[in-house]
Amino acid sequence: MKRDPKEKRSLFPEECLLREIARQPRLSIGIPKENAHVETRLALTPEGVAIVTEEGHSVYVQRGAGVPMSYSDLQYSEAGAYLVDEASEVFAADIVLKIAPPTIEELNLMHDRSSILSMLQLSNLSADCIKQMMKKKMNAIAFELIKDEQKTFPVVSSISEIEGNTAIAVAAEL
Repeated sequence: MKRDPKEKRSLFPEECLLREIARQPRLSIGIPKENAHVETRLALTPEGVAIVTEEGHSVYVQRGAGVPMSYSDLQYSEAGAYLVDEASEVFAADIVLKIAPPTIEELNLMHDRSSILSMLQLSNLSADCIKQMMKKKMNAIAFELIKDEQKTFPVVSSISEIEGNTAIAVAAEL
């Protein structure tokens, strides 16, 4: 039993703390295949999947999702992700990570009270999608609306910087 010298009461032995941590519920995270004609990015790279799975969470990646970014299914599998064939298996997760805004079909695959993190683009999202999220009491977090301590939008800033650099390279090429 460890004792804190500043306090008179005893603390949990380390083994009890580890057992308590192990009992905490783990999350399932789904990463669906994006429409490659519209979006080639994914919310997590294999390196990101490795970090999440090392914390004990389960990550489900739809087969072929990483191909537009030049990541293979093998890389995701080696990082600890479970590869699934059907979109319904990915959207059944507690949390779904997407880049493109969800479609009504994708929202219909999700469970009540689940969460989605995406570039929601609320001004472009259909009323049906918003109503479906409300009906299912979903947590919807828009990447583009997340502010940091300086009250700036880091995702939007990063994307703008990348797009600016890319625009110059494409213009020079043309």
